[in-house]
Amino acid sequence: MKQADPSRGFVLCFLANMALHFWWGIAALILLILHVWLDLSWLFVWGTCALWGIHALILTALVFWGNRFGQDPTPNRPNRNPYSAKTEDRFPGSKEQTNDQP
Repeated sequence: MKQADPSRGFVLCFLANMALHFWWGIAALILLILHVWLDLSWLFVWGTCALWGIHALILTALVFWGNRFGQDPTPNRPNRNPYSAKTEDRFPGSKEQTNDQP
């Protein structure tokens, strides 16, 4: 089974983190509506969007940084399951027997 590489996929995880913290986007949308309706400053809208992005970036970076520890690769071990092991695994040097003989 292929192991996931923790050094890849940072941008995808960042976008997923932003989607999971959608309430920051709702706050920015409410401030945008207040900007249009009450002529509130754009500073609040852009500030909320910037905080949303920085918050998601910091959380994603912390998770990726913490994922590095305890990630020792598993060494390859021989297959000792008699039901799934091949003949070469159980008896080195022998070949599988065929039923060609009558």
